[in-house]
Amino acid sequence: MTDKFCQICLWWNPYIFAELVGPYPIHYLPFLLKEKNFEVEILTKPYPIPQELAEIAHRKKLTSYLEREQETYQGIKIKRFYGGRWSSLAKLLYYLHQNEYSLIQIHSFGLAEDLGSVLFSHGVPVVLAHHAASLPDMLAISGIRPSVFRNVLRLMDSLGVYFVAFTHHQANLYKKVGLKHVSVIPHAMTLSSFKVPKKRQLVAKYLDEFSILHVGLFEPRKGQEILIRCMPSLLNEHPKTSLILVGKNIESPYRLYLQGLAEGLGIEKHVHFLRASKEELIQLYLHSDLFAFPTTGEIFGHVYLEAMAAGCPVITTDKPVAREILQDGRAGVLVERSVGAFERGILELMGDPELRRRLALNARRAVEQKFELKKILRKWQELYRSLI
Repeated sequence: MTDKFCQICLWWNPYIFAELVGPYPIHYLPFLLKEKNFEVEILTKPYPIPQELAEIAHRKKLTSYLEREQETYQGIKIKRFYGGRWSSLAKLLYYLHQNEYSLIQIHSFGLAEDLGSVLFSHGVPVVLAHHAASLPDMLAISGIRPSVFRNVLRLMDSLGVYFVAFTHHQANLYKKVGLKHVSVIPHAMTLSSFKVPKKRQLVAKYLDEFSILHVGLFEPRKGQEILIRCMPSLLNEHPKTSLILVGKNIESPYRLYLQGLAEGLGIEKHVHFLRASKEELIQLYLHSDLFAFPTTGEIFGHVYLEAMAAGCPVITTDKPVAREILQDGRAGVLVERSVGAFERGILELMGDPELRRRLALNARRAVEQKFELKKILRKWQELYRSLI
């Protein structure tokens, strides 16, 4: 009898994966199991940003690409559940009830979805990886909802769920709330993603003598507003500075707010908003002088690895996860999350090319030593082997 692997995740689309700069576990884990002769099935929902799919179809000169309820990609079965949250969840759980697997991997996208999937798993090994940036707060702060969240995690732990934390900080938070089955496996990166010819002309319209890059969804917690408010002071010292803000959800009302803010400050010619293709984003990383990320906090922050692998120096908010990835400031600058702190930090980096070079060198070395894809795949393989 062939072993069957099931992955449950919010979305799974090969066209989107082809546009990502670095490897993501929701993509590479099914192929890891397929290489080990598992029958692999993905249970998921439609991709949540249809405009991006339409742009990819246009770029690739496809007539159209409509996600189907069922399809097969390179031997991997994909089943999508359409409808509202509760109707799609009901369909997912009914499908799980009808099928049996040897191993289930959940990439968390909702408390009800996670617990329901565990309860309908027929008692087989379940591995859960939580990707939401809200997780640290839910584990640490008081209130009814965080308490319910923590109790559900404890329940799943008692049912034998194995939790994968992306950092030691996340693992320690899990252990503080009483979870016993916890492993640490960080996100992965490949330095080869940036070993490509430089094509400045592809992104030249966004660049200036000094270019600051930010990559993340257009939403308040990512900190684009802080960088926009820094720009008048930065331009006063370095008039030929550009700020490049890349985000998938460029249609967001928050992006319109940010654009209005830049216009109100009179700096709109120096601030660029775009949803970049993979090739454009790689070139932006390679040609930007600084990656600035004033986030409120991340569960991991894959963009850190992208900037680090590209040799683009990083300045970000001083948070435990950032400290861990950036080696306590040896591979990036850590500052308070405020306009003043980012102004001072960016100005210091602008004036110190040697510091930027040293940070970039340390960052690339850290990626090679700690986050290289082959090493991360071995960790996942060892975990799965211990469960089945």
